Amino acid sequence: MKIYKIFQYAMLFGAALMINACAGEEEDIFDQSAAERLNTSSDKYSSILEGAKGGWVVEYYPTNSNAPTTGEGYLWLVKFFNDQQVLVAMNNQFSNNIYAEDSSAWEVITDNGPVLSFNSFNKNVHSFSDPDVQSIPGNDDNVWGVGVGGDYEFVIVDAPVTKNAAEEPFVMLKGKKRGTYNRMTQLPDTTNFQQYLADVQSFQKSKFSTSIPNKCMMTIGEEHYYITNAGTGIAGMYLENEDPLTTTTQHPFMVTKRDGKYYLRFRSSMKSDDITVQEFVYNKDADRFEVEGNDALRIEGEPVQHFFVEQMNSNSHRWQWTASSDMSDSFATLLSQVVQGFRSAGYTFTNMQFRRVNENVVLRIQYRQRSSSSAVDYIFSVDEQADGVVLKYVSPVPTANNSGERILTAIPSINDLFTALSQKVAVTPAISNFNLSTVKLAMVNDNNTWFNVTWY
Repeated sequence: MKIYKIFQYAMLFGAALMINACAGEEEDIFDQSAAERLNTSSDKYSSILEGAKGGWVVEYYPTNSNAPTTGEGYLWLVKFFNDQQVLVAMNNQFSNNIYAEDSSAWEVITDNGPVLSFNSFNKNVHSFSDPDVQSIPGNDDNVWGVGVGGDYEFVIVDAPVTKNAAEEPFVMLKGKKRGTYNRMTQLPDTTNFQQYLADVQSFQKSKFSTSIPNKCMMTIGEEHYYITNAGTGIAGMYLENEDPLTTTTQHPFMVTKRDGKYYLRFRSSMKSDDITVQEFVYNKDADRFEVEGNDALRIEGEPVQHFFVEQMNSNSHRWQWTASSDMSDSFATLLSQVVQGFRSAGYTFTNMQFRRVNENVVLRIQYRQRSSSSAVDYIFSVDEQADGVVLKYVSPVPTANNSGERILTAIPSINDLFTALSQKVAVTPAISNFNLSTVKLAMVNDNNTWFNVTWY
């Protein structure tokens, strides 16, 4: 029995020795030390950034706020050089709305992963994180010592594994302090930074006005959203048929340009049912933004006809045209007869306006006699239909001196103009579906007779 137990102990001791021997023979998982792997990673990402000979466009968001300035997006154009110098260009309120460049040092450091650091002062980068910068530059109501809370160090969370920008042109950065995601897109080798920013700004202003109140519409699946205030870069958004005062949410976005196309990308993705979208490309032929490969997901201008009627009924705005406005030859002939009629009566024609006065939509004719200005109003009915707007002359607005009747008697060609206007007109944008500052009114029964009216 003792011999048996001794044998068992011997077997166990031998197994332990074998296990220990195997453990000592295990190969290293990595062929480099941790420090060497971090240096290799740093070199790889540095090569990617330097490899863009034309530089990068950065969609930079200082914070995740939805408030002006801190929530707005800002375009940086960045070029990395292998001598650890970086050129950063921008044109926004932090550069006094002029094109500005500044150079500084840069480095990809290792801090629990690769981190892009602008590690010496760069005015165009550090303006967004400097506490000595106003929260809104040039605004006397904003205090100093706050800044806008941005970052100057960014974790590289996604990048091309090669330097083939045609296949993988994006690098995704995450603000080390604020956690905002900022996309970098590689630019063509011949990119002129100043011209690129000018092109993008011009395009964006042409589509999203800060002065015209027309809205945009976004379609995602079965849902339709109104977009307001897109000219600010922070779009207000609410579902169609819902109360904008209580349901509007704010969504920062930016416009960039690549491959000759303009792209609109929201800071955060938009979700509706099972559909998620974030970026739209501008379709020039259709004059709208679409998700590539699916034009059912789109952003387009507000229906122009509805906007025209809405503003005509506004107490604060008007649709106006003059003898120099764009119009067809046939309509120009009608208007020139009116202008000549005023001249023959001793007056000078100024302009015509569709506007609301009290309870009526009126066509106001403004004119001058010597140095004094006068106006007469004529009531029109307005009936918005699916395929046009029916205008119909009703009568002069009653006044104590019957000025409307007297002008009609003195200038009978006005009656001819009113007859031509009293019909269904088709309303279309004169500039763009997104810019309804000027619209075209064409007679449905003769679309060769038309004229443009401008919003004021």
